[in-house]
Amino acid sequence: MFRPRVAELLSNTLWLTALAVPLCIVTGVAIAWLTERTQLAGRGIWSALAVAPLAIPAFVQSYAWVSVVPSMHGLSAGVFLSVLAYYPFIYMPVAAVLRRLDPTLEDVAASLGTPPWKVFFPRGATPAQAGYLRRRAAGGAAPAGGIWSVRDDPL
Repeated sequence: MFRPRVAELLSNTLWLTALAVPLCIVTGVAIAWLTERTQLAGRGIWSALAVAPLAIPAFVQSYAWVSVVPSMHGLSAGVFLSVLAYYPFIYMPVAAVLRRLDPTLEDVAASLGTPPWKVFFPRGATPAQAGYLRRRAAGGAAPAGGIWSVRDDPL
């Protein structure tokens, strides 16, 4: 357990988690906002496609990507594959929260001159939503970082 290789793998896993979780949050929240708060054509289809990665296990997705792109290896590939496999765990609850929130609150804030980024990320207006996102991010960190043992060298 206290061998150098274990420390290297632990370090790689921590780097993977530190990079993949914020990207999962950004991707999941952005897709949830697009499908729930915009007039995106085919919103239902996009919503279904957003959760499609859940139908395929992460290790199958990674094997398929590495088969298609043999040069895919290392931390950047692990981050890409983790984000692709795990952003739906952020997308689904955020989309549910956005679906339940009354959009007229955002319209009123915008009509009162609030900048768009403050309408979307209110300071103190929806602490439950921010807390929920933090809990989902912490819950998503375990699968995003725990499944991969990132190697720096190709197999």
